Amino acid sequence: IVYFGNVRDNKHEEVKVSVMKCSMGSSTTGGSLVVVPKAVRILRPKAVFSVGFCASLNEKKAELGDVVVCSKLITYASIKQEGDMVEERGVKVPLNRDLATLARHIGDGWKPPVKYSTGQKVKPRRGGVFLSGPEVINDRKRRDALIKRYPEATAVEMEGEGN
Repeated sequence: IVYFGNVRDNKHEEVKVSVMKCSMGSSTTGGSLVVVPKAVRILRPKAVFSVGFCASLNEKKAELGDVVVCSKLITYASIKQEGDMVEERGVKVPLNRDLATLARHIGDGWKPPVKYSTGQKVKPRRGGVFLSGPEVINDRKRRDALIKRYPEATAVEMEGEGN
């Protein structure tokens, strides 16, 4: 049980929180595309947050080690391609109003628990646009192609595939 405080009227609301760990690969037996829908049916949560690693697509918006909070998720893998023409068929999902408010204030008063040995501070970054897909991207050419398709993107997550 977690207590969320309301700064304006100093009231606290009790909120139950469940934490689960999914396997690598979103569509594997223990992956997020399989596990999360089952958990949602059973637990009936008000919100689901995916926490994990992402790769920056824009170093000005997200640097190595930053905590990045997404305000919009875009699934990029679903396309229709005819010759050189690509029709995007992915889903663009913004946060609802309440979660958007929470995301805007996610780093307020936060003090990072670690620093890199170089002295670089870990910063919370909010308002990011995340790409979500099924592939692990470790190739400059593929990364650049995604940046060209989605110049507004901050980062790409590679395990949730839209969850």
